[in-house]
Amino acid sequence: MSTIPLILVVEDDDDDRLLLETATRKSEFSCKLVFAQDGRDALQVLETMHDSKPDLILTDLNMPLMDGMELVKELKSSTQWTHIPVVMFTTTTTESAIKTAYNQGIDRFISKPPTFEGLQEVWQDLYQYWSQLPGRA
Repeated sequence: MSTIPLILVVEDDDDDRLLLETATRKSEFSCKLVFAQDGRDALQVLETMHDSKPDLILTDLNMPLMDGMELVKELKSSTQWTHIPVVMFTTTTTESAIKTAYNQGIDRFISKPPTFEGLQEVWQDLYQYWSQLPGRA
């Protein structure tokens, strides 16, 4: 990731967005979060990001208008966005949803933890993993 990573968070739930934002602020790692309400909104946000592209896209699965699976399908079929890692971050834990998400091209599937402390741990692990990949530092 770049010095201060840019992460596009695609999440329709205001409370989940606030919790993630709070967890990142309380973390020892700094980053810039850009939010989108759903898949359609995310594609519009990406189109407006002329000078910078996100280092990572963190998307929920179940959203109105365009869900996470549809978004991943669009991203991975586009030469412009296919290189950006996508993490599915959702409350869904069914094996079929996980399998479908990986088949669509996600890079990682993470179940949302039930506590704020769990969210902080997931955030630390996620940040450390993606920032350590070759070519992302």
